[in-house]
Amino acid sequence: MPWWRAICWCCNRDMKKYPSDPKDESTEREDDESSCKSSYKRLYNKHGFFLSMDTEGNIFGQREKHEHANFHIFLMSDGEGVKLKAVSADKYVAMNDQGNLYGQYQSKKYQDWFIGIKKTGKPKKGTKTKSRQRAVMWLKTDCS
Repeated sequence: MPWWRAICWCCNRDMKKYPSDPKDESTEREDDESSCKSSYKRLYNKHGFFLSMDTEGNIFGQREKHEHANFHIFLMSDGEGVKLKAVSADKYVAMNDQGNLYGQYQSKKYQDWFIGIKKTGKPKKGTKTKSRQRAVMWLKTDCS
């Protein structure tokens, strides 16, 4: 059974929704960019989409595995946050004050908003998300 997680935007917490699994590799730390050059990950949500960012910084969901779905996942040094950096765009996933997702070079934080992709593959506004919704549940997979 996969271990789905919701990714909270507010403090960028990686919120585990199930009891810990001793085989769960999510405890590995990737504090800086040099520590994970070869370990790209893809985020797959319960609606069947991979989180993707094109070279322009547009964020969308796509069903096929593609280079736009490759991300570096960095844990903050305090262990409370994560940063998502798209490999192909070389930009971070960001959210504006209306809750829209986009790519930029610096990150922002907003209270109790989550990163989500709707059933249609379009990004869900952070203001419309809750921690238990299917759109915000993600599974971290290897890119191989």
